[in-house]
Amino acid sequence: MSTTSFTYIGPSMKPTLQEGDGLIIMSYEGRTMRCGDLVIYRRMPEAAPVVHRVVALTPDGIRTRGDNNRLDDPYLL
Repeated sequence: MSTTSFTYIGPSMKPTLQEGDGLIIMSYEGRTMRCGDLVIYRRMPEAAPVVHRVVALTPDGIRTRGDNNRLDDPYLL
């Protein structure tokens, strides 16, 4: 299993994650993604990584939201 480390920054996942929390990122490698999973992604290659929770799996893509955000992210992964 492929892993890497990451230091979380930002307010969108409070209180689950606090700035400076260390995360170990593991590849899904064929496992099924589920609602409630935390995912890390980049909207564009040069953008900062985003850590948010999976809130819905749809035929069109994956819906995410930060735990401290009132609304779902306005895009699908």
